[in-house]
Amino acid sequence: MSHRRFDVWSRAIAGMISLVSPTRAARYLYGRAVYQLLAKRGYAAASSRGPNQLWSPVDRTAEDDIRIAAPKIRARARDLARNNPNLAGAIATIVYNVVGSGIVPQADVRRPDGSPDAAMNDQIEDTWRNWSDAGCDLTGELTFPEIEELTARHLIVDGEIFHHYVARDYLPGVIPLRLESIEADRIDALNVAGNMVNGIEYNGFMAKTAYHVFESNYGVGTYQSHPIPADEMLHIYHKQRASQFRGISWLAPIIMRLYDLSEYEDYEMIGAKLAAAFGVFIETPFSDMPVRYMGDQTAADSESPLEYIEPGRIQRLMPGEKVSVASHNRPGSNFDSFIASSLRAISAGLNISYEAATKDYRRASYSSARSAALEERRFYRWCQAFLIRRLCQPVYRRVLDLAVAGGKIKAPGYVQDPGRYQRVRWQTPGWEWVDPLKDSRAAELELKLGIISRRDLAWQRGRDLDQILTQLADEKVTMTDLGLIPDSANGGTNE
Repeated sequence: MSHRRFDVWSRAIAGMISLVSPTRAARYLYGRAVYQLLAKRGYAAASSRGPNQLWSPVDRTAEDDIRIAAPKIRARARDLARNNPNLAGAIATIVYNVVGSGIVPQADVRRPDGSPDAAMNDQIEDTWRNWSDAGCDLTGELTFPEIEELTARHLIVDGEIFHHYVARDYLPGVIPLRLESIEADRIDALNVAGNMVNGIEYNGFMAKTAYHVFESNYGVGTYQSHPIPADEMLHIYHKQRASQFRGISWLAPIIMRLYDLSEYEDYEMIGAKLAAAFGVFIETPFSDMPVRYMGDQTAADSESPLEYIEPGRIQRLMPGEKVSVASHNRPGSNFDSFIASSLRAISAGLNISYEAATKDYRRASYSSARSAALEERRFYRWCQAFLIRRLCQPVYRRVLDLAVAGGKIKAPGYVQDPGRYQRVRWQTPGWEWVDPLKDSRAAELELKLGIISRRDLAWQRGRDLDQILTQLADEKVTMTDLGLIPDSANGGTNE
């Protein structure tokens, strides 16, 4: 009810009450005044006056919102990811920076005295490498780095992905474990039997106990769902509310803006094509003159109106006719700035810079590009840490358990203390320095101050320090054999 209507109705009610009891009418008016005072002192963000009176969003739990909206949002996000070049490029930028050629484990098993157990670390890494490179998904096609890339793409577009541990032996000597990647569509969200919410079964503490999955959504199988125990599934999604138990597309905040921008570009393209189709116009004062075409010439009618422009052509016009060149103003002068402004909002919704999202560096200065790169790398590192926690680390532990149980790794005391053997560092893709000279001098200074280690510097560049040291040692031996004297100070040679 608007403020004016409330005032009129409340005064009328007070008047009717006063006919029976003036005292009660006075109390009513006092309460009315208190209510109006409190309403004025409330949060401005909750105001329902003026242009905000139609803004009344429905307040529901996160799971209710997701159950209602997720299918349509997911379908729209997939459509844009398939057909919109700006979004396709931005998604590729995020995935390539987060996953790159793969997030790789470096075993960090320690002896009781705290020293690295190099032999055990090499044995674990070799076992992981054999499993990862052999095609560790259910189809036998994808390596683990490719599963990491697939997971990152599904998180951005769908908001979630499921991986099912399947015990299956494809190759002799390889860990008998495969990952079945399951898209969100295969979860039976309509199944509400028992303690089911959105296709997931819970216990009394809202801990997940089973996932109800359709047998197939690839054109084969049936549409009957069956439960898979929760400890046999990885459900990877970003939880943003306490009442959220399913994922939502990371593109949800920008889908409508991106779609509207895409339609606007299409309309501008159509308008530009229509405008370009008209080159010149022939103006004549004779509105009823029949149109003659060049193919219809006769001896008495040798002149024809100008229909097409050919190189070097000399055209005689009919008496009173003149040529007007069509003017083209599509797209308008503000087209570029409008598109850039819209893409900045979209790139902000993706947590990356405008330059990284669009590959447009025309307006970027060195300082702004460096600041943007440092800021978006924080987002990439968060994504890397998220993938490590939710995908890499659980799979690594499962592979190690099966390797020890199958006798492929000899690990005394593993059952009593698995954490000792499961220590691992994950090598993530690094980035090149923006200014190699300045950044290398800064790194050298940090080393001298003792606030960073060589291992951390190598990790920031996406390199393994152990491999670097091994390569340097091999290089030194080779150079010595060739009669070259290695210069340990700068990596050069003294002849």
